[in-house]
Order: sequence, then structure tokens, then C-alpha cells
Amino acid sequence: MILSAKTSDDLSLLELHVYDEQEENLWVRNDLMVPSMPLCVEWLDFPASQQAAATTSGGKTHGNYVAVGTFDTAIEVWDLDVLDGLYPTAILGPPPGLIPEVPPPAAPVGTGKKKKRAQPPPLPAANDKHHTQSVISLSWTPAHRNLLLSASADGTVKLWDLSRPSPMEAIKSWVHHDGEKVLAVEWNRFGVPGCGGPVGGGKPEFSTVVLSAGERSVKVWDSRAVGGVVTTGRLGADVECVKWDPWNAMDFFVSLENGLILCYDARTLSSSSAGGAQPQPKYTISAHDGPCTALDVNPHVRGCIATGGMDKIVKIWNVNEEQLAEGGKREISLVTSRDLSVGKVFAVKFSPDSPLTLGAGGSLAKLQLWDVSTNAGARAAFGPRLRRMGKEIAEAKKGSGGVIGVIDDDEASGDEEA
Repeated sequence: MILSAKTSDDLSLLELHVYDEQEENLWVRNDLMVPSMPLCVEWLDFPASQQAAATTSGGKTHGNYVAVGTFDTAIEVWDLDVLDGLYPTAILGPPPGLIPEVPPPAAPVGTGKKKKRAQPPPLPAANDKHHTQSVISLSWTPAHRNLLLSASADGTVKLWDLSRPSPMEAIKSWVHHDGEKVLAVEWNRFGVPGCGGPVGGGKPEFSTVVLSAGERSVKVWDSRAVGGVVTTGRLGADVECVKWDPWNAMDFFVSLENGLILCYDARTLSSSSAGGAQPQPKYTISAHDGPCTALDVNPHVRGCIATGGMDKIVKIWNVNEEQLAEGGKREISLVTSRDLSVGKVFAVKFSPDSPLTLGAGGSLAKLQLWDVSTNAGARAAFGPRLRRMGKEIAEAKKGSGGVIGVIDDDEASGDEEA
């Protein structure tokens, strides 16, 4: 099952796709219309606003839900198991009709000889209860099923308890980015079962650590602590994406508008209030000509990274650190790259099930799947690593070239006529 959000011809939809890997077939099972352009989506299995009833009456305790952040200030949670749903299961923050509007500025007063240009109305101030500007990023983790993190253009990161009645207020709010828009937020899922990477026993000790990105800086902090924020300092370009490394508890990646990928060790970062030298990344990848707008780290194969950019190219990178333990050097190489015909790439995501299958979406409002194992270089680079983990790459199928997409009605009718 693959979830995508798109806006086309002023219509915004959430589409739920089904991918039959054996038959190499991809189709849309159903879609949901949302009232505003989606900026971020996050899947979760917790029945928002229904936990009290579930525990007392033996009702639903798990499900198939999606939280949606848009240009509106409220976050909506939809039940994906309900076909053609009309209303969200829960609303995080006040419904749009209950948010007080900022009054327009008074007309400029003058002598009539020369009129001054009216100033735009001020943006609403942030508060602790709900977001006051667009919601840009969401993050959920199986380690804390009833909790959801959100980041907004109002400069705050908020924590929501999904077991509360809807519409709900945030239970915690942080202002760590000094007035910058918060572009991304992510729980640390290292060691969490089902999230890839090495899985340890018991509750993961890093599951309360949060990664958040402002416009020119990235910060790491513990959601339980009052202080203790560490930062990369001011970066050389605007931040596009951030991602924890599922294979190393304190490593994370940052992609920038100048096309670079930076890998940091959070333990080398400094306090936001401390002076001194700028923290340096562990290594840097010059990934794209132009903004690197999409980034994901493979949860099955250590050192396999996917990136996408405004140059319309999706690239697969191999970061081989196996020689470091013996005093050797880290080897970084481009394994393969491809134009997946999605336009400017907005998102890439590895499959949680198939080691070398990823999905990509872009400005053409299309979803494409790419079986990277059809590439000989990818099989040579990652095959031995997978075999050491007890996994095998399936035999490459012929005919599709490794790329599978949804055929729309116009393309299908054109093929039949031809």
C-alpha cells in the first residue's frame, strides 16, 4: 500500500495505491478529497480520539490512518479503511471556522495628493495550543503510538496526544528556532521494531529524541527535557530535508538548496547558546545540480541513500564504511541515477518490505516505483551486504525496465487504439 498526496487543477487528493510486486502492477484503490493543498502526510496506526471508547468497550485499538498538514492551521486525521470518507476522524487544533481572522489594516490616511501603499496584515502570533500558520511537517513513531509531532511556519513544534477528544489542543509546544519557520521534524526511530535498521530488545532509549530543521539550521533535542538543545549552527544554504540514519542512533542527514547532502553526528554538535567553531559534518555528498528536495535512507541496506532534486533526477548512493574499523577510508559512490518522469522530484521513499524498491513523486503529479535491483551496479554494490543479513535480491524481471507507474485512462485508450 502506497499513500500519496497531490494537487492537480485546483483539486487536492489523497490517493491510496496498491502495488502487486509479483505482477508489477500498480493501481489506485481509492482517494480522499481534502479541502486544502497537502503539504505533508504521515501514516499512523492509532485511532485518534477513539482510544477511550476502545479501551472501555473492547473496540478498535489499531487501524490505518493518515494525518494531513495543509496551508490551514489545523491537522486532520483520516481513516484510510473508510472508502469515500466525508469527514476526518479527528482535528488537531480548532476547525478553520473557529480560528479568529486577523483584521485587515486600516486604510492609509493622507492628504489626498499621494496615497501610501497599504501594508499586508500581520501574521497571527504563535501560541501554545495550536498552530497559527501552515503545517509543514509531521512525524509519528510506533514507540509512542498516541503521540504526533508537527512543525509549522509559525516557528513552533507541537506535540499532540491523539487519545484526547477532537478537536484537541497540543499538550506541548517548543520554540527552538529563533523565529524561523520550522520546515521539518522527525522522531528518532533507531531500534524501534518495524522501522528498519538494527532492532534492539526492549524500549529504544533514543525514542524521545527529536530532529528539527529551521530555514538555515538543524537542531537536536530531547522532548522530555526543558533545555539541552544542540545545533549545527547556521548552514551555507536553506534546508530542504532532514533524515535520521536508521543504522546509527546519533547520525542524521541534511539536504540543502545548493544540492549538498551533509551527514552529522549529533554528539559533535554544540549548544545553541555556546560560541566557538562551527560543528563540521562527518562527510558531504555533492548530490544534485540545484536544490536536493528529496532524501531517504534505506532501512534494509546500510549505506544505501536515495536523493531527488529539482534537476528531475533520482540518484542512489553507496556509503561504504566497512573499512573504517580497519583504519581504511570511507568510500562514497554514485551507484545509479534515473529520470523517473515525475518532473521536479518532491519525495522519494524506500519500501518497508522490498529492500531495493522505492517510490518517487514530483511536480507532474505522478507516482512512479523503481525497482533498483534491475540495475547491475546496484546488485553488485548492495547484494553482498543483503546476503550477510540473510536477505536475497529477487531476480530482475524483464520488460518494465524496473519502473512501474499508474496508467491513466487516456494512456490506456491510446494504447488500445494503437
